[in-house]
Order: sequence, then C-alpha cells, then structure tokens
Amino acid sequence: MFYKLWENIKLAFISIWSNKVRALLTMLGVIIGVFAVVELLAIGEGVKSFVTKEIEGLGSNLIAILPGKMESGQFNPSSGIGVSTLTNDDVRVLKEDVSSIEAVSPMMLISSPIKYGDKSAPSALVLGATPDIFKVRDTKLDSGRVFEQKDEDEKERVIVLGYPIAQSIFGDENAIGKKVIIRGEEIEVIGVLEKPKQSASPFGGQSFDDAVYLPFSAGIELTNTEQVFRIVAKIKSDTDVKEAKEEIKKVILKNHKDSEDFTVFTQEDMVDLVGTILDVMRALLGALGAISLLVGGIGIMNIMLVSVTERTREIGIRKAIGASQLDILIQFLIESLILSLLGGGVGLGLSFGAAYIVKTKADFEPVITPEFIILAIAFSVLIGVIFGVAPAIRAARLDPIKALKYE
Repeated sequence: MFYKLWENIKLAFISIWSNKVRALLTMLGVIIGVFAVVELLAIGEGVKSFVTKEIEGLGSNLIAILPGKMESGQFNPSSGIGVSTLTNDDVRVLKEDVSSIEAVSPMMLISSPIKYGDKSAPSALVLGATPDIFKVRDTKLDSGRVFEQKDEDEKERVIVLGYPIAQSIFGDENAIGKKVIIRGEEIEVIGVLEKPKQSASPFGGQSFDDAVYLPFSAGIELTNTEQVFRIVAKIKSDTDVKEAKEEIKKVILKNHKDSEDFTVFTQEDMVDLVGTILDVMRALLGALGAISLLVGGIGIMNIMLVSVTERTREIGIRKAIGASQLDILIQFLIESLILSLLGGGVGLGLSFGAAYIVKTKADFEPVITPEFIILAIAFSVLIGVIFGVAPAIRAARLDPIKALKYE
C-alpha cells in the first residue's frame, strides 16, 4: 500500500513538472486565496493587538462617561455624533460626591481647524477642558506650560497643542507665544505636549495625540454652548476601579433623575468593545479571503478536468496493465492535493513576506498565529480534496478500451 502511494506521489510530481506553466497557473488561485486569508486575518489580529495594548498602556485607573446608553460590547452612534446628555453639573457632582476620583474633567468638542498664517491643521481634535484633563492623562510637556485654574476662571484664550499638531503647523519653530486662529479668534499657544508614545484613541474618534486643549470656559465663549461630549476621570490608585465605576454610575443616575442616558466605561470595558468591533472586522476580512480561496479551488478542478481529458490514453494504458479504479482515483486526488498544498505553501510564504513589509511601514505588526498557519494548511488540503474529487472520479470511470483508442 505504501509503495503504491509513493508511486502515485512520484507520478503526480512528474505530471506537474512536465506541465510547469499550467501547474503554476493552477496553483495561482490557491496562492492568492491562502495569501489573502492569512494576511487579512494577520492584519486584523495585529490591529486588535496594537489597539488593545495602547488602551491598556494608558493605565487601568481611567474611566470615561459617554452620552447614550450602551450595552456590553455594543456601540451607540449617539456617543459619536455630538448628541450628548452629559452636563458640566455632572462634573460638579462627581467632584463633590465621589471620593475615589483623583481628577475629573468635562470635554467639549470644538469643530474647527487650527490656522497659523498660511498653514492649518484640519485634523486637529480641538477640545475644551478643565485643568484636570492634564492630571487625568498624566500629561508631560515638551515645552511651555499647561493652563491652570486661574486661566479657566478668567476665560483666557490660551491653548496647549499636541506634539503632532505643533509639528504640522510650526515645524521646528518655537510655538510658545504664537497665536493660532480657531473659529476666527486668536488663541495664544502656551504649551506643547511631549512627543506621543502611542497613537490609539481610547474613547473613539480621532487620536488624542492630535488633540489640542483650551480652557472649557473659553470653549463656551467660542461655541456659545456648554455641551459636554465626554467626561473623563482618573481614579485614585488605592481604589478598586469597578467599585468606582458603580459609584460614578449611581451619582450621575441620581443627577439625571434616574434616566440612564449615559454609559460609564473603564479601560477593560473599552478593550472589550474594541475587541468586539475588531473581531467582526477580522471575520469579514477572513470571509473575503475565503472567497478568493474558493475561486482558486474551482480553478484547480477545471484544470484537472482538462488534464484528465489530455491524459485519457495514459489512463487507458495504466488500466490495461492492472491499475484499478481506486488506483486511478487516488493518483488524481494526490495530484490535486499536491497542487493545492504547493499553492498553499507559496501563499503562506508570501504572507510572511507581506507581514514583514507592513511591519516596517505601519505602526502595527501583523500577527500570523500558529492557528492561521494550521488554517492555511487545512484549507489547502480541503480545497485539494473537494475540488479534486470530480476529476479523479471521471478519470477512474474511463473505459480502458475507449481510453486506449483515444487520440
């Protein structure tokens, strides 16, 4: 039995080698399919790992209060389009009633580009906040200072720029003391934050590395509104975050007259939410790759059917000297399987190469797990067997007399 199997493997390689171009074209569909499946899954896994690490890296004692009620693992669009039920009064009661809070700040989203001369930063995330925001984020400065409670009380038109925004507008020029234009008003730059170590946004939307901060009171004057789109809080290090979350929820619920039109998020909750979203994305990417692999399998079946027709006389000779239907069936199945496995191996190799290129060019590293490698091999075997069955059966059923007469 082993001898026959080895003979069939040798025959398969001889056939493939004698038709190298056709074999390569046959494998191309599987190569592309396996490459697409593995690479897309690896990118999805890499993005998930990157974002999760960045969120966790911000610290485990941060809490965000978002407008709109969200169940675990779900996203509420109202939290991202400016519809907010949060107020500055919520910040006041949190400061007064939640002893576990070390710092808390409202955040106002000011929709406006930042201009300086003929340069602008349209992607800047312009936020109005209280001085506590710098304690919440554990901010470090590259130059200048952050605004203080005095600036907040006196509604000073001052701003602290995120490092990427300062670089895009001022380059290597010292930004401190310069005046930028926001909504037609001059705002003095008093500080630039340090160069960021991460670029993920923990609370949705643009990255907080692209954020610029001005006093909340100045934001009210610029926008003529007190709308709060987020409240962020830092919990004391000796406090259980889950207990603090429940306490915060009770206080705001009371302030909202028992209307739960908000959601309290810990870092762990945010990781779970992001993980859920990225898992869906990864599944969709994997499905697209699987479709490519299916097309590759159909290509193998078509070429193998052509091969059976071309090799009709060879099949007749093999049957005439004693080969059974099972021998012929196994011969063509093995040939189909080898073509598929070779294609899968090449596709897998290309995936590792592409992952390395993405790693050098992007901020994250695609993660090719052992599970993805096993999946690629399993898919290759499955494609080879499933789409090799029909040609193999056709070859096995050929009448040897008619096959010998075939020209």
